[in-house]
Amino acid sequence: MMISIQDLPTTEISIGSKKYPKQLLDLEDPPEMLHVRGHFNINIFENTLAIVGSRDMTPYGARVTDWLVKRLVPHGISTISGFMYGVDTRVHTTTLAVGGTTIAVLAHGLNHLYPTENKKLYTDIIQSKGCLISEYPNEFKPEAWTFPKRNRIVAALAGLGTVIVEAQEQSGSLITAQYADALNRPLFAIPGPVSSITSRGTNRLIKDRIAEMVLSPEEVLRVG
Repeated sequence: MMISIQDLPTTEISIGSKKYPKQLLDLEDPPEMLHVRGHFNINIFENTLAIVGSRDMTPYGARVTDWLVKRLVPHGISTISGFMYGVDTRVHTTTLAVGGTTIAVLAHGLNHLYPTENKKLYTDIIQSKGCLISEYPNEFKPEAWTFPKRNRIVAALAGLGTVIVEAQEQSGSLITAQYADALNRPLFAIPGPVSSITSRGTNRLIKDRIAEMVLSPEEVLRVG
């Protein structure tokens, strides 16, 4: 029988704690409190890469996500993403499939499951020595504004930088890119077909020289 997520223990880490990730202090508005389920280690964020992208992931986006994760995780890199359907879920599941560690940053309290089909993924992350993190109390429900705000935590915690796999022109992933750029973190984007709506945002990041174009996973390793 699958464990109820509400029964899982939660750790609270305040901004003044020695366990609080120093990377978050670079934000103008760092979370006052982190609520965590799973295995939390502040040292992991030195070698963590955020990989995010469109909720409307294309087959191309799925292949690229798998390609990145399978090539980078064996180098001891942990992944971080936002637990949403599409690229985020693919990042988490592929990381676990190759024996890696992944961290999910939620836009709501830890007692809420969204999307609901990720219930097994939720517990798999914990059982694989990863963790789920939220700045909100456990019973806090998801709101439209909490998702873009969540993205600042994703960008800040990614010590090796952020990779945008696919993004439409108004994608939430571009908000993560803006935070990474403002924090002076490495920012990468995967080029896509010019005819693809889901690659317009990433191609624009590259064209405007905001993000570095990624043609191989090794390019991310060299910068990191």
